[in-house]
Amino acid sequence: MAETSRNVLVLPTDQGRVEQLRRKLAEYREIIETSKTRRFDKYVDASCKAAILEQLLRNGQVAVCALRDELSRTEVDFFNPIAFENACAVAKTWCEIRGKINF
Repeated sequence: MAETSRNVLVLPTDQGRVEQLRRKLAEYREIIETSKTRRFDKYVDASCKAAILEQLLRNGQVAVCALRDELSRTEVDFFNPIAFENACAVAKTWCEIRGKINF
C-alpha cells in the first residue's frame, strides 16, 4: 500500500491500481473537454482531480500544498480551493484503499 501524509500523496506500487488511475485520468480529461460550457461544476471537479492524477502518475507523488499554490496562480479559470480539497481527499483514498475505484 502506498504511503501518504497530509501534504504528500504517493503513487501506489500495485500496477493494477496504477492502471486504474490512468483510466480514471482519461475519463477526467473527457469530462473536462465536454463539460466546461454545460456543467462548470463538473469541469472544476474533473480539472482538480486530473491535475492531481497527472502529477501523481508523472512524478510518483504529489506535494499537495505546492500543487494547490501552483494551480491557484496558474489556473484561475477553474481553481476552487474547496473542489481541490475534495479532490485531494478522493486521491488519498485512491492511494490508500485497495479495490475498485468507484466515484
